[in-house]
Amino acid sequence: MEERLRLTRPGHYGDLDMLQVGPLGRPNRAEVVFKPSPLTPAEQYFQVTLWSILTQPLLLSCHVPTMDAFDLGLVTNDEVLAVNQDPLCRQGYRVANRKGEWEVWAKDLAGSGRAVAMFNLPGEDRVLSVDREQLGTTGRVRDLWRQKEVGILGDRFSAAVSPHGAAFLKVSP
Repeated sequence: MEERLRLTRPGHYGDLDMLQVGPLGRPNRAEVVFKPSPLTPAEQYFQVTLWSILTQPLLLSCHVPTMDAFDLGLVTNDEVLAVNQDPLCRQGYRVANRKGEWEVWAKDLAGSGRAVAMFNLPGEDRVLSVDREQLGTTGRVRDLWRQKEVGILGDRFSAAVSPHGAAFLKVSP
């Protein structure tokens, strides 16, 4: 992913393929029976967060008329979409990680904010942290999925992240 960082700009985006959210059919077949996503809710948050921090097209491969409230919330959250569609068109970059366990990514946003995505890879709950040296900023922290203020990043900010899940935050001065 990091090698693509310099290539992402207006009109030039990567393509991680379609999101696996909502009621899915079999590829290239006319379906009348759709199955729920094989991903857990945490994994669906993970996927949409990853696509958004990396400025990827949010392509749906599901049967939109039968999406439930959870599915719709994943793809219509205006704060998450604002990060994905930010006018700077910058791809996120890794600021911290422990291989195979967790990763923290950041994305510079138009204005003065910064998006932060925390990914928990293994199958256990984990508290992940990011500090001001890693982000190069401090400020108010907003949980983009829950759409509410959750604290202040002074020296350090921590968030509980479920197994195979993600926290998606915005830090604003």
